[in-house]
Order: sequence, then structure tokens, then C-alpha cells
Amino acid sequence: MRRRLAQRFGNLRWKLTWSYVWVTLVISMLINCAAFALILGSNPIPTPQLLHELQQSHAQDLAVLWEDNSPPSQQLQNALRFRFGSVQSTTSGQSAAIRVGLSLQINYDDPQLLERSLKLDLSTFETHASYTSTSPLVLVTDPAGVIIAGNFPQQFAPGSLISDPEVANAQTYIAAARADQATPPAYGRSGNRLVAATPIKHNGAVVAVLYMHTRPFEISRWIVVILVVVIFVVTFVVTGFVNGLIGMIYGYLAARPYARRLQQLSQASAAVAQGDFAIRIDDPSADEIGQLGRQFNTMADQLAANMHALRALADHNAALAEQAAQLAIVEERHRLARELHDSVSQELFSVTMLAAAAQNLLTSQPQRAAEHLVQLRQMAQRALQETRALIFALRPAALGDRGLAQALRQLCSSARERQALDVDLQIEGERRLPLEQEQTLFRIVQEALANVVRHSGVQQAQVGLRYSDHETQLTISDKGKGFDTQAARPAQSLGLISIAERVAAIGGTWHITSALGAGTRIDIHIPRATESSATERNTP
Repeated sequence: MRRRLAQRFGNLRWKLTWSYVWVTLVISMLINCAAFALILGSNPIPTPQLLHELQQSHAQDLAVLWEDNSPPSQQLQNALRFRFGSVQSTTSGQSAAIRVGLSLQINYDDPQLLERSLKLDLSTFETHASYTSTSPLVLVTDPAGVIIAGNFPQQFAPGSLISDPEVANAQTYIAAARADQATPPAYGRSGNRLVAATPIKHNGAVVAVLYMHTRPFEISRWIVVILVVVIFVVTFVVTGFVNGLIGMIYGYLAARPYARRLQQLSQASAAVAQGDFAIRIDDPSADEIGQLGRQFNTMADQLAANMHALRALADHNAALAEQAAQLAIVEERHRLARELHDSVSQELFSVTMLAAAAQNLLTSQPQRAAEHLVQLRQMAQRALQETRALIFALRPAALGDRGLAQALRQLCSSARERQALDVDLQIEGERRLPLEQEQTLFRIVQEALANVVRHSGVQQAQVGLRYSDHETQLTISDKGKGFDTQAARPAQSLGLISIAERVAAIGGTWHITSALGAGTRIDIHIPRATESSATERNTP
């Protein structure tokens, strides 16, 4: 099952498709993370310190009203209500806290806009809002804690000493602000309220105090985190599914032409591997796959040309091999012809002459005719021996079964019986050699012994075969007439030439020593065969 799935979805098309899907999902996740980070960063949860910091900017803006003299209570009242408004009693504490937090983030960068916001007649604002325990409270008091203005004038009348029913120690915060403290107790918590007081300064002196309290954001931070995570997960799943589906469709369609082109290359490569060099890739594209296709076509052309040249060379080699075989046959025929002419033919001619002479002397000189008949029988026996020797030379020895040493023993025994040649055979370190070497050495001994019988004038010969770790040494010698090795030999004397060619064919060396009346000696050295050749010694 796993292998089938890997074969089905592990190709290039699906790999590109999954890459598009993952890239799309990662981008969607990053976008969602950035969006939620911006949302959380732009809406911080209110704290006493944050309320105090935002309050300071409002205090600096309100200080403009003290430029000429103390502002009338109604003008300051309108400015507060323009900034913070008045909250109806039906407004929940949570929304009130959020509203105050947002109101504190107003930033007046334009001086004219600031002046208009502070001195604007806000008579259209609602003046009958009721203060409740859930309402945020904004008051401006003098340094002694007397109320100058507020967002709930009916409950906190100007001219009265501040008395906050929700904050028992409101005077403590007023005193800290009057002392120009920027740390607690200028801000803090009182029960479930966030409280802060900030001095309003004019010409470096504290002229008033901006006092505020509001209910905190009652939702737990962990609840907020959980809600954000849930929203993030839901958003990511929905957008990720949609974007992933789009990426999958796009990736599948985009990878389809590339997969088809690569599949064409794969099929063409398989065809070339099976010997079809006529196939070509038709892809004119300029990209890497198109370049690969053109390189494939060049390779296929080169392979086709090489294969054509190899076939032509093989045909030529086959013709040469056939010619060599024909020449070998012709050469062997010539050698046999020479052998028959030099031995059997001469003996048979002598037999014919003696038979005719004996016939003529049979009636007149019977004794002489009897002598001729004895000579005739001897010549016939020699002719028979020569004929058997030629037949034995033509019949290949079964070296693959018996080995060179055993074949040489049989050859020497046959030479004694058929050619009356006494051969002294000495073998040291007997072992098997590659078949090619054994056949070559056997034929060399055959040729050399035939030369002894034919040319030496003696009936004894010595053959030595010595095996060592580095080479094989073969020695053939006799005590016959010998010859001058420097003298030119007749063209029909191919025995030594044949020996030289056979030794060279198996990578060996040879040396001949001979002198008139001192006999002849041939030394042959064959290097040790490699392991690969040795394993083939029993191959027919």
C-alpha cells in the first residue's frame, strides 16, 4: 500500500503540487499572524499606568485654557465632555472602559483644532446623564481637591470638595498629583477601579488636577488569549483550506506540462537503452528541459553513428577472420603437401622403383630380387610410419581432459612405436595451464619431434617441461647433424617459423641453439597465466 501511494503521489507533478500547497499555507499563516499581531497591538488592555500616561497628554492640552486666567467652569465642562463625553447609565462597564481607553488615545497635533475643541460651545451635548457605579468618571479639581468641572455635573457639582463613592482615598491621588508624582500613588487600583490623577501645569505651577477612574477590562487575559487563538485557528483553517485548494489546483495544472515533457524524455531513454536509436525529442523550449531534450538528440545521433561504425567494423573483422581461417586452411594444406612430398611420397617412389627392379631380376637373379624385396618391405614400413605420424598430428589431443603432461607422454610413446624415435621426457612441478597455452606447447613439441625425425639423422631426442611460479619452460633437443642458424633457410622450411608464431601468440619467448654436427636445442619460456586465464583452462 505504501509503495503504491509512493508511486502514485511521488512523481514530479505531485511534488510540485504539494510544494505549492505548503507555500500557500505558510503564507496564509504568516498573514494571519501579522493581522492578529496588529489587532492586539493596536488595542492594548487598559492598566493604571497606561491610564496615567494617556492622562498626561490630556492634561497638557487642557493647560491651554489657563493662558489668560482661570477658565470659567462651563467652558472647562464643555471641553471635558467634548473629549470624554457623558456615559448613560445603561452603558456597561466593559464598553465604558473601552470607550474611555479609546478616547484617551486622541492626539491633537493641530493647534487650531486643539483650541477649537477646548473653546467650542457644546450646548448641544446631553447634560442630564446619570452617574452609576459602572460609569467612568472624569473630574478637574483645583489643587485643594475642589471640583472645577466634570463629565457628570449633576452628581459632582462644581465648587464641592471631591468625594468619589467608588474610590475612598480619592484625596490621596489628588495629593500625589499636586506633588507632581509620576509613580504610584498617582495611579493605581481601588477595588475594581482603575484610578489616576495628573497635574495640569501652567508656567511650571500646578493649577489643577485631572482625576479619572474607570472600571478595568474585566475579561481575563487568558480568556482573551484563548479567544484570539480560537479565532486565529478558525481563520487559518478556513483561509488555509481555500488557499490550499487553490494552490493544489494551480500546482497540479502548472506541473502537468513539465511532467509530460520529462515522461517523454524517460520513454525516449528507455527506447535508446533497448537499441532504438531513431527516436528523437521534439521540444523547442528554451528552458532546462528543452536543453536536455536537445542534448539527448545529440547523444542519440552520436550513438547511432557509433553503432553504425561498430557494425561496419564487426563486419570487416568477420571478413578478416574468415580470410584468416581460409589462409590457415591453405597453409595447413601446403604443410601437409610438403610433409607427404618429403616423406611418404619419396618412400613410395622408392618402393615403386625397387618393386620394378625385383620384378626384372626375379627370373635371372632370384637372390638379388629377394634383397630388393627386403628393402621394399622396409621402405613400406617407413612409409606406413610416416603416414601414421601425419594422421596422429592431424588428430587433436584431448588436452581439456588429460592436460599437457599426459598428452606429451602419449605423444612420446606414439613416436617410439610409429617413428622409432626414442624420446626422453622429463616433467617437473606438473600442473594445469590455460588451454590455449597447453595446445600451443603440444603443437610445438609435435613440430619439433617431426623435425628431429626428418632432419637430425638420429633416433633419440630429449623433451623437458618444467613448471614454476613465474613461468613454464619447454626444452626440445637432439644430438643430430644440426645446422647453421645464420644461413638462409629454404622458403618451404616452415617448421621453425611455425614454432616462432605459436610462441608469440601466447606471449612467450624462444631461442634456438644449433651447430653443424653438434645437434639442436630449442628453449621456450611462457610467463605464468593470469587468474582470469587460469579459470578458462578447462574451456574447450
